[in-house]
Amino acid sequence: QKANSATITVNALPAANAGFDKTICDGQSVMIGAPPVGGNTYSWNPVTDLNSSTLSNPTANPPDTTIYTLTETITGTGCQNSNSVTVIVNPLPAALTGADQTICENSSIQIGAPAVVGNTYNWSPSTGLNLATASDPIAGPIITTIYLLTETISATGCQNSNSVTV
Repeated sequence: QKANSATITVNALPAANAGFDKTICDGQSVMIGAPPVGGNTYSWNPVTDLNSSTLSNPTANPPDTTIYTLTETITGTGCQNSNSVTVIVNPLPAALTGADQTICENSSIQIGAPAVVGNTYNWSPSTGLNLATASDPIAGPIITTIYLLTETISATGCQNSNSVTV
């Protein structure tokens, strides 16, 4: 009897490193993926809200929480692997300032809106305000003033700003 043999080559799969899940505030962007491996190609799905769907590490700017799936292919062998990463998008606070107001000299008026529990407030400038860290301070400036409110959601760090003129 004659013995026959065959060689079976097992090619490795690419890592398809989609990276760790990321958390951003609405309107921000974040890099996902990892540095490229020479000779490999990359394809992300969905392609929306990415600066490129064929980079190994594109920048994502989704308006809502999105799961991106990376398919990496070793060009020389055709072997593919896929992994996913979630980009969690936290909302921004409203930063309600109210409408522009007109007052008489030596008068005051309340600006802003009721506080949202868990949020912090910072008005700038603080001149003419009874409390620059209140959500709805009393404003009594001596000259026309534009007040800028920055509201922060403490749990996420997401911020938003708006202004009002008194």
